[in-house]
Amino acid sequence: MAKLGVAMIDAMDVSMELKSGGVATSKTQMKGLGDGKMQEETGTWKKDGDVVTVATGKDAKQEMKCNKSGKNLSCTAGDGKSKMTLVFTKA
Repeated sequence: MAKLGVAMIDAMDVSMELKSGGVATSKTQMKGLGDGKMQEETGTWKKDGDVVTVATGKDAKQEMKCNKSGKNLSCTAGDGKSKMTLVFTKA
């Protein structure tokens, strides 16, 4: 089962843009899995100290807490067994 999870992560292409005015957009594409269509979501973001909170999804209920380190933004979503961390690198 773990190999399937790693294969899915390897097939993902995810990008996120934090725009002025607190608007966040994310794009996700699963290469070689499913229909391969690009999915785009719009949400909000806010910065409180060193933490950036990004809310997307239906009614902006999916929150990620992010910390910046150099060119990287490390974001954690979910909790318990469904907890996931994504690291975005500034292009």
